[in-house]
Formats: sequence, C-alpha cells, structure tokens
Amino acid sequence: PLRIKLYLDKPILFDFFIFPRSYWNQKIRSVFGNKKISLIKSIKKQYSFSGSNKLTSKLIANESFLQKIDNEIIVVNISKKKPNVITIIPTHGYRNVEHLEKLADILKLIESEIE
Repeated sequence: PLRIKLYLDKPILFDFFIFPRSYWNQKIRSVFGNKKISLIKSIKKQYSFSGSNKLTSKLIANESFLQKIDNEIIVVNISKKKPNVITIIPTHGYRNVEHLEKLADILKLIESEIE
C-alpha cells in the first residue's frame, strides 16, 4: 500500500495509532473498552484509536475529521521512533486525485489538532 507522510517542524513525543477494527478487536473493546471517550457509532465500528487520549478526544470532537475518515479504510501512525512524521496508509491505495487530496486533508487535520 501507498504511504503518505507529513513531516513536521517539531517532534511529537507520544505514540498514536488509528487502525481498522478487526472482529477480535471489537470483542476485546466491548469487554475492556475505554468508557471515557465516547465515539460516534459509525467511527467506533470502523476504527480503533490507540495512544494519546488527549489527541483522540480532540479528533473525535472535530466534525470535519470524522466526516473524512467515515467509510475509509486507513491506518494512521505517529511514533516516538520517528517523532517528526505522521504517516497515513490507505489499505487499498488511492482511487483518484480527489481521494489523494482527502488523505492529505486528514493528515493536515491531525497536524492541526496536535499543535
């Protein structure tokens, strides 16, 4: 799959992941789920958020972000190992230029919530 990376000016000092839910992940989440953060139902069914609860809360409150990731199949990765990079991986590549622009917009929305 294609990886799109956004390089940041300042380092990020935490790990953060957004990834599609699997069947087992849904079962684990239903038993040990994080009750503090209430996700919109369609996003909750599609994705798991791992890492910074503060960033997760900000992204979930951002209506534009939720609309852009709804019905997408993407992985977002922020790692302390590469502190200046946000990576988005669409699991099936991108369909057209508009889809590529949408993925770039998702990265920019995440960047804006970090700062």
